[in-house]
Amino acid sequence: MPGMGKEEGLHAIFVYGSLLPGLENASLLWPFARSDPQRGSVHGRLVIADGYPALILPPPGTTSARRVRGLWTLVDRETLSRLDRLEEYFGPEEANDYERVWVRDAARDELAGWVYVWPDDRGRADALVEWWPDAQLGF
Repeated sequence: MPGMGKEEGLHAIFVYGSLLPGLENASLLWPFARSDPQRGSVHGRLVIADGYPALILPPPGTTSARRVRGLWTLVDRETLSRLDRLEEYFGPEEANDYERVWVRDAARDELAGWVYVWPDDRGRADALVEWWPDAQLGF
């Protein structure tokens, strides 16, 4: 999906947790996705937050050898707003649970878009996996 996110009115997003197909929040995204899912990964690590994951990105200006696998897709503004509500993202400089930030795919520079992250691990345990469904096997 080269040029993902350049289509008029659409937003590229990267999902890695409960929004993945077959998981508990998938129905909030996939019936409304405007493109087929495309596999990807971003630099960072997952922590376990009460049964769901949070992505922690490397500090600005650095990279990490660790990656988190997920899926890229395109959504319209309404779907992005629905996901903002799920992730308790209220906007920049607000008291958010997750922040929505712009990232590039770890392997393919042409893929970039929004992802929901925590700015730090909040003392939560490292998931020790790069793919959230693998972490769920331990629950």
